[in-house]
Amino acid sequence: SLIFKSFFLLSSSSKLFKKLSIFTQFCEKKYHKILKKNELKFLSLFSECSKNSQMLYVRLISRKGPIFRISKLNYPEIAEIEKCAGELVKCGLLENEDIDELDLISVFTKKEIYSVAKAHLGNTIKSNDPRDLLVLKSLENQNVVADLIKMDHFLWTSYICENEFFHLLFFGNLEQSLSDFILEDIGVLKYEPYEIRTEDRLF
Repeated sequence: SLIFKSFFLLSSSSKLFKKLSIFTQFCEKKYHKILKKNELKFLSLFSECSKNSQMLYVRLISRKGPIFRISKLNYPEIAEIEKCAGELVKCGLLENEDIDELDLISVFTKKEIYSVAKAHLGNTIKSNDPRDLLVLKSLENQNVVADLIKMDHFLWTSYICENEFFHLLFFGNLEQSLSDFILEDIGVLKYEPYEIRTEDRLF
């Protein structure tokens, strides 16, 4: 689980940022002394981004990734997605270079892979071939890989390990997720409020 898992279930931007603020402020306030350089850097970089860019990062980190096609990003509540992606790349929360070819091909559908590969591999592949076989044969032909890369622009998320660590700090385990937060928000779960003193921390 990642620290922003299940935020996509929230339809309201104000709710999204309320929960996100609670989460990150708790980790920074209660565990500041044990946070390492990269973890503090993440918090700093994230806080400096525009609201829309923060929303985009939250949406991406909650999805299956870590690689995403820009043309497939569609969030009506986020204005100028490509501009936000550029801001996140510039600050280092997203990256767009040195993507592993296998990971890159994995974001395409079987139909897309077959369509591109067929032009180069001819009858050596068939439409009913297993996806894994199509991927393997595509990787063996750089022309197929090059043509797939031309089809879109790609991003991949950074600071995944840091996100998981914050998740552990907040919940004290890796089983719970922020979906618990959301279930509380809609009245399905109820948690008693209590203060966690520094001397009572789990870590």
